[in-house]
Amino acid sequence: MLQTSMRTPLPFNHVQILHAESSRILAQDFIARPGRLRDLFDFLVRNCEELVTPTEDVIAAEVFGKTDFHKVNDDASVRVYMHRLRKRLEDHYIQHPPRGDFKLTLPKGEYRLALIKREPAELPPIKSLKKNRNWMWAALGLLFINLVGATVWFASVVRTPAQKAHPIWANFQNAPQPIAIVVGNYYIFQPQPFANAPQHLIRDFAINSAQDLEEAKRKNPEIYAQAQNIDLHYLPVSSAYVIAKISPLLANSNAPIKVLESSEVSASTLKDYNIIYIGLLSGLGYLSRPVFEDSQFVIGGHFDQLINLESQKAYTSSEITELHENTDYIDYGYMRTFDGPAGNLISVIAGTRDTGLRGLIDLISDDNFLADNDHIFGPSGRYEILVEVRGEDKENLRQDLVSWKMD
Repeated sequence: MLQTSMRTPLPFNHVQILHAESSRILAQDFIARPGRLRDLFDFLVRNCEELVTPTEDVIAAEVFGKTDFHKVNDDASVRVYMHRLRKRLEDHYIQHPPRGDFKLTLPKGEYRLALIKREPAELPPIKSLKKNRNWMWAALGLLFINLVGATVWFASVVRTPAQKAHPIWANFQNAPQPIAIVVGNYYIFQPQPFANAPQHLIRDFAINSAQDLEEAKRKNPEIYAQAQNIDLHYLPVSSAYVIAKISPLLANSNAPIKVLESSEVSASTLKDYNIIYIGLLSGLGYLSRPVFEDSQFVIGGHFDQLINLESQKAYTSSEITELHENTDYIDYGYMRTFDGPAGNLISVIAGTRDTGLRGLIDLISDDNFLADNDHIFGPSGRYEILVEVRGEDKENLRQDLVSWKMD
């Protein structure tokens, strides 16, 4: 049964202000893309004139299409999206201070939009900053790209505040070897010559470098004869999220820290560095062999699938097939820490897709989760885990540890 609660109706002028303010922030790309977050916001705006405050099961049914009310309490989707919407509002008003006397808020513990008086310090934005904001983000993006392959900024130039590290991170902090943060990257090439700029680019999982492309042209000239190397790689967006999470955990390390692309890893890298891989399983490259050599898992028919060798159970991500269906899906995060060939330490933080990778790092950077599972991540610091992540629109809604083994 759907539950509702009565409330005092808003004054007519407040309803008008709320509608006007919601229209104003939407015009500023408060929520740029259609999806569940926009659906939730629109629902709450429409509901502001009603005498009842919707509860979780009402929103689950009307916004998320979930009508099995017995399962609503076990499904965190509504609470997660309310938290995301509240955070989005707060962040938006930092960049776009309100121009009137009021701004929108989501009172904690309630499922409704409300108006609050803006603080005097919340002045309208300086036009020149607003005008150049797109350039600022573009510059930040280029800065991140140019840092790959150089000494990582949080270890040398702009150290973030250090946090007390759990043993899984302290093992890297206290080791004498330098640390290599290896980011999974993907090589792309131009399928045919171009005059000024490429019209489209190709990602071929069998071709991971300029050398691979030359070999493909030699072996299959009928397919690759016209292909051009333009020395271009890309990274999954979730990699930056993971680096931001672990940088404070490694800030106390006395060893030098270097960032490498996975395409730069060689046999000497495996011996000379303690390695932390960050990325998708499909980007492991040279690291694939040592990672899965003694693992309880193997890659299945594609990189979206892992198979447990002992149980023969297949864990298959559905992110790519259900991401655009406006529904939730399952993704997986995989982590293994083991000894390298020279007594060094190798740790892989990977996802089948972006949601799995984000969910995994959220879990393993949570002190409560680490404390509750100290029997896995204990003194040896050698382990292998698989985390199931329920997600929607590339946001992780819930993470569950589904398999673990101490190496």
